[in-house]
Amino acid sequence: YLLNNETDLAFDYFKRVTNLKSEKERYNIPTAYFELGKIYWRKGDRENAEKMFEKIFDFGDYENRQSLEMRLKSFKEGI
Repeated sequence: YLLNNETDLAFDYFKRVTNLKSEKERYNIPTAYFELGKIYWRKGDRENAEKMFEKIFDFGDYENRQSLEMRLKSFKEGI
């Protein structure tokens, strides 16, 4: 949705992902928070963007954590 500039649909999708309960699917949640943060940032809502970015770290150690941390750093350096 983001690639098609459908920000509202993307936001709704990522918000649903953050509510996943299945342990098998929970690895997607930190990435969803990252994407939500980017959407908030692009809308000018820095406060909520930072809240979403901070939630990435609430999940302890997960498989793609380093990758996500690097993406967050790159995003912040590019703004």
